[in-house]
Amino acid sequence: VVAVILCYLCHKFYFTTTTHARMELRSYILIPIALALAFLFHPGDAWVSMQVLVAFTMYAECLALIPQLYLMRHMHEVEPLTSH
Repeated sequence: VVAVILCYLCHKFYFTTTTHARMELRSYILIPIALALAFLFHPGDAWVSMQVLVAFTMYAECLALIPQLYLMRHMHEVEPLTSH
């Protein structure tokens, strides 16, 4: 519940930081994909178990990296990002 409130407040007060960039992969596209992957490929034998939630968080985190990798690939100044 706290995470949802924090996300809402960040979107409300800091929406100008993301308006200049066009977002190709939105959360309403990535979350159903992660949910479908979690139901299809999760550890355990039961169809619905706690392992589905664990798999969902793993897939959601992996899919959230795609826009960041896309941005790093298309930036011209990669050296400051990889210097550490």
